[in-house]
Amino acid sequence: MIPSQNIDLNLSSVQLTDSFNQVLDMMDEFKVYHLPVVDGKEYLGYVSEEILLNANGDLIGDLVLAGEKVFTSDAESLYSSIKKMATHQMSTIAVLDIDNQYIGTISTYSVFKTLSEIAAVRSNGGVFSIVVNQQDYSLAEISRILESNGYKIMSVELVTVPETPTMVEVIIKVSSYELTSAIATMERYGYIVKLRFGKNAYDQDDKERISEILNFLNL
Repeated sequence: MIPSQNIDLNLSSVQLTDSFNQVLDMMDEFKVYHLPVVDGKEYLGYVSEEILLNANGDLIGDLVLAGEKVFTSDAESLYSSIKKMATHQMSTIAVLDIDNQYIGTISTYSVFKTLSEIAAVRSNGGVFSIVVNQQDYSLAEISRILESNGYKIMSVELVTVPETPTMVEVIIKVSSYELTSAIATMERYGYIVKLRFGKNAYDQDDKERISEILNFLNL
């Protein structure tokens, strides 16, 4: 998956000649809090709802823009793009081509739509993650624990924990949305459960589901 395939076609870039009110209205309509600012095809940075509500002026061109280096391109993976969004706490991120020209915007909505279509997410089953010391990680032991409770492991992904290099987050998809027994058993064996994405997860508000997926990826 590459960033340019995940552009949110509903979102427009912001021009220097746009008014604060125009941009705030767009943010409200599409439920985003950041938008890229461009001059032609040149990406200049982004503007946020917070900046607009606290700034003096009328036009975007009156502002000192933020995050001129915060963007993604097809030289990166979609997961890298999501990581940047999470790191900078942004609801959108600009996508540039190989010539550093602006081509569109990824939003949390477009990210969620893409991830929800991935077979591992679309197939039946719940997801949870545990945090363990890398030296203590054993897929065989985890499988034994879960299978003893009637679960089948559908997929496993390991993600490093940046703030604690000796730890690893193990993201596990199992054969049932009902995770109560699985989580209780893992905790009984001393595992730290970080994420729960199971029964009734799809009844939550979209914003909450997007947040869960970003946390699911630990990005």
